[in-house]
Amino acid sequence: MNTFNLCIYTAIHSFPCQQAYSHPQQTQAYPQPPPYMYQPPVQAPPVQSTVVVTQPVVTVNTQTFRDYPVTVTDSNGQQVQTVLQYKAGLLTYLVAALICLFLSEIGLCWLAIIPFFIRELKDVYHITPTDGRVVGIYKRLS
Repeated sequence: MNTFNLCIYTAIHSFPCQQAYSHPQQTQAYPQPPPYMYQPPVQAPPVQSTVVVTQPVVTVNTQTFRDYPVTVTDSNGQQVQTVLQYKAGLLTYLVAALICLFLSEIGLCWLAIIPFFIRELKDVYHITPTDGRVVGIYKRLS
């Protein structure tokens, strides 16, 4: 039985403790750590990279389309004059509705078909004659 247990045993049974418990003394000294010295991080040499960005060339048609033919470049690269095609648009239907509204009281609503025969009330479609492609639209009322 070690001295600590013996001392507790004698204290419980009211015997005098023979030897007091003591911690062993540290006799060995640890060496001091070396002083801290800052060392800058090693940097890698800079890497030079070149990024080349190419963007597609977009041709914007800035031509204004009206109710007369214009000259455009078709898909073959040739300069051609557009062919005009007239189609009923918003203005045509609006005029027809107004005619029907005002003339329906006297039974003349059938006159609402007149705007469908007037070119100045229709939208104009510009079409290339070589490939039949619509290149522009002139809307009378948007």
